[in-house]
Amino acid sequence: MTHAEEMSRLMPYLRQRSPLPDHEAKLIRELLETMDHGVAHFSFSKNDGSIRHAYGTRLPSILEKYVKGKKEENNRPAQGTVPFFDIEKEEWRCFRAGSLKKIYDDYTL
Repeated sequence: MTHAEEMSRLMPYLRQRSPLPDHEAKLIRELLETMDHGVAHFSFSKNDGSIRHAYGTRLPSILEKYVKGKKEENNRPAQGTVPFFDIEKEEWRCFRAGSLKKIYDDYTL
């Protein structure tokens, strides 16, 4: 799924939540673009309020290295979440769209 398709999937949820500030929508678009072309270091708040740092990607050429030989999960992401492949945990993860805190410049490919 391209980042444009992902944003169109997320927008109905984000509008329900409350009007998403432009800077949050821009940050999500930037993250999707980065993960579609490489690996991004970012942080988001978890349900319990703690902050989680992640190194994520959605780039097929990188996914092939990690997913090869593993059972591929074909779960549809929950509404209003952003799916990504966590490089450190070597598993698919997601976070609530409104919980993205920051994209870090220290590690992007």
